[in-house]
Amino acid sequence: MRLKTIKVTIFTLLVILKVDSIYTAKVLAPKPVGSFVEVDGFKVFYRQLGKGPDILFLHGIGASQYIWREVAQKLAHNYRLTLIDLPGFGQSTRLPHKNYGIEAQSKRVIELTKTLNLKPGFIVGSSMGGALALWLAREHPKQWKKIVVIGPATDPTLPKFDF
Repeated sequence: MRLKTIKVTIFTLLVILKVDSIYTAKVLAPKPVGSFVEVDGFKVFYRQLGKGPDILFLHGIGASQYIWREVAQKLAHNYRLTLIDLPGFGQSTRLPHKNYGIEAQSKRVIELTKTLNLKPGFIVGSSMGGALALWLAREHPKQWKKIVVIGPATDPTLPKFDF
């Protein structure tokens, strides 16, 4: 009986610690300084750092521009970086009635690049952002000089990419 009580106590403590760490990370962590731009009814959060050729960074599902913080510090010396929270993620607004598919998100990204006056440059995407980067390169090849994808969330049933 005593062993069961100890196990329940340990489990309860672990749950409390996990909830506390999630609360601290989401509520008490400092929010990055940036700006918002309106795109397709969304308020899209973005940060721009550095000077030089443009690089646009796209995060994966369930993430935000925060994932690029360490690489951004290094690249900002030679490039102008634009790190965005894709619509529906991070500090950008979530609109339940909107489509979040790859075509809809790619149209929003193109609108954002025009609004922010990004010159044709580089695009870097991770996971879902990698799939989005591939789609953008396919649909708007003149907008991108080079693309980098990290673990793109692709599937053989998606349309073929003929470059």
